[in-house]
Amino acid sequence: MAPRAVLLYLSFTSPPVPSPQTFFVTQFPLPSPITDPNEADFASPLDDGHVIAGFVNCFSNYSSFLAKPGLYIEQIFVREPWRRKGLGKFMLSAVVKKAAELGDGKG
Repeated sequence: MAPRAVLLYLSFTSPPVPSPQTFFVTQFPLPSPITDPNEADFASPLDDGHVIAGFVNCFSNYSSFLAKPGLYIEQIFVREPWRRKGLGKFMLSAVVKKAAELGDGKG
């Protein structure tokens, strides 16, 4: 099973141009800008002016119960300034959607 990366892009503007990497882009509706005092510490490694708000760490697995491949969610984290805005639920929903698109698990 090939490694998979899921990128969630949060922005008031349009999403970035897709790269050759395997990922999908989806947008999270932010009602207003977020005040993030540690924004510089969590800047995107792409140096594109974006900030990392959180992550979901998941990997491919195989369900003996379902007898099919799936995605196992190991960790989910949302940074403090971004919490209580629905981002965690949004990230989990995005992983479930991607698993369903790939034909994995219960999606």
